Amino acid sequence: MTDEWFRVRKAPVEVEAYGPISEPSQIETLEGTMEADEGDYIVRGVEGETYPVKPDIFSETYQQIGPDMDIALDRCHRLELVKTLLARVSDNELVSPDDDLDESTLENVLSKISPNWQEADSVEDIEIRSITVHRSTTPSVKD
Repeated sequence: MTDEWFRVRKAPVEVEAYGPISEPSQIETLEGTMEADEGDYIVRGVEGETYPVKPDIFSETYQQIGPDMDIALDRCHRLELVKTLLARVSDNELVSPDDDLDESTLENVLSKISPNWQEADSVEDIEIRSITVHRSTTPSVKD
């Protein structure tokens, strides 16, 4: 049992959850006061609303994400993230996810953009400083 809020994903939305709770509680929801049983999770939705979720429903519906998530993306998936990232930050779509950029170029660029890129779950998790992309040359990064 944890007594801190942690991030979970309910496709395609990310919300916060708390639990499993150690004792029955009353939860104020948009529909009024609801009873949450021992073992239930309390979820806080995107509008700040809270509601209890039974453990079996929680485990079938939500996936924990964030720093506590022990997931390693495979190399291929990470490189696809790089291609997507480059497509998003390039002005005029100079680099697209379909471009055949070599692996070492992609890894080199991303390591300069974000030191923690290997731990990223998605493009949104990668912090970008500044990048300029030119089709004829290797993308360059400005500090």
